[in-house]
Amino acid sequence: MSFVEKTNSFARNKIVMAIMSALSFLAPLMYYAFRFGWVYVDVALFSGFCMTLFWLMIVNVILGLFLDISILYGDKLKKLDFKDKKWFSILSVLHIILTALATIIWFVFMIVAGLESIGVGIKFLTESVPLFILIYGGLVLIIFFPRIANFKIKAILGGIIAIVMLFGVIFSIFPSYVYKINSHPIVIDNGEAYSIVFSTNDFGTGYVEYVYEGKEYKVYDENNGRLNGNSCIHTISVPYEHLDGNTYKVGSTRVIDELSYGGRMGAERVSEEYKFTTPKGKEEQSYLMISDWHTQIGKAKKAIAYAGDYDAVLMLGDAAPGLNFEDEVVRNIVQFGGEITKGEMPIIFARGNHETRGRYAGMLADDLGMDKYYFTVDMGAYTFLVLDSGEDKEDSHPEYGGMVNYEQYRNDMIDWLEKVEIDDGDKVITLVHSMTIAIEDDLQARAYNRLVELNSHYVFSGHTHEVGLVESLGKDIITYEDGGFNRNRYVASKITLRPDDVDIKAWDNKGNLVFDNEHKANLR
Repeated sequence: MSFVEKTNSFARNKIVMAIMSALSFLAPLMYYAFRFGWVYVDVALFSGFCMTLFWLMIVNVILGLFLDISILYGDKLKKLDFKDKKWFSILSVLHIILTALATIIWFVFMIVAGLESIGVGIKFLTESVPLFILIYGGLVLIIFFPRIANFKIKAILGGIIAIVMLFGVIFSIFPSYVYKINSHPIVIDNGEAYSIVFSTNDFGTGYVEYVYEGKEYKVYDENNGRLNGNSCIHTISVPYEHLDGNTYKVGSTRVIDELSYGGRMGAERVSEEYKFTTPKGKEEQSYLMISDWHTQIGKAKKAIAYAGDYDAVLMLGDAAPGLNFEDEVVRNIVQFGGEITKGEMPIIFARGNHETRGRYAGMLADDLGMDKYYFTVDMGAYTFLVLDSGEDKEDSHPEYGGMVNYEQYRNDMIDWLEKVEIDDGDKVITLVHSMTIAIEDDLQARAYNRLVELNSHYVFSGHTHEVGLVESLGKDIITYEDGGFNRNRYVASKITLRPDDVDIKAWDNKGNLVFDNEHKANLR
């Protein structure tokens, strides 16, 4: 048997056709879903390399369709009967090679993304699936469906398609799952008020109920009188005095349709009652400090369990690789924060560099009820100075895709820092994701000079995924880096503030005490 005959025989095999068609169709879909890794490949090779591969995969799909049509209909449409041509055999071999390479490429991209990013790829995949189903489903119905000779198989397949379409229409009109509040609330101290944040498993309105000085309050997540109903994250601002030492509930009503004239609402859900306490009146205050958990919530919770009781939580950023979807904020900040605070204590949040990346990153401040990421928080005898180190690379870096202006942002923050005033007698603690504060040397120097002027003897940070005291960039300033996730281990810290000293301890997720150091400090 000649090469042409062997190749054509192999290519015409129904099992081979089915496998090659499925793999070639799947490759561009999977490859595009994990496109967040393209930038690193393009930097290493040349800009546009990954997009070139994507279009090559599309061309391979078209090539596969041409070969399939020729094999399936060549005997009926003589102008398409190329299967005995030598060049047809060469194209068949090329299609098999390209399909194999494309499959290897997207599979490698998925593996390299790792567990931390696999969920992001799946979310991108779900965005693309409807379009690909429309295209590929249409091709199957037009090209392959007519070739099914068995009437029974044809009827079953047609019935399945009809049922899928019917339920698709029904579920697009009516919700297919029970509405619920799926997190304890978190209470973010943004320096001006509390932002109570919670999440639901579908779009809905959000509100907080409480009683203050005998008056009943029901405060909605709204904007100039219009309730926000197009989000699963609900954010309500409450004055400090209304919540300190008080109880509250959160509630939500499902929004099925929000239209120009009217709409449709669904079920209402109301939470349990939460008793909120704050360390403001305590002379000795204890804080759980976490950073760089990068979706490793299970390991983080195990480490946190060894810290015992605490009065509040310091979240120093890097919850996930980036923020492309609302669901990433829900799972890695709102739900996680709700689990470790039970809605009963404040959280002070400092943004990490990974919260600056992704198409949803710009929504995070609204979700957490924060006007900006640099501010001061009054905790009675202590003042927390929260700074935002923004990004750790120049704005022109390919990772940001031309979507950032952090250089100006950092300049604005340092200008603010040089003007901020702290009440006399307050003990000052600085919180920031990266101890460098800014990547520019001059801004670093200005920032640390101001911290010295403000008598901020401590800087608590994360970012390096290492735990311990480090050499500070400022004179007479002690810098402690919280551990976070590193090499399958997560480290959480507990900070105890007393009038004359600061006690720092840290545990990993196996219960090992990895840091224990009590520091005497001349806190003003």
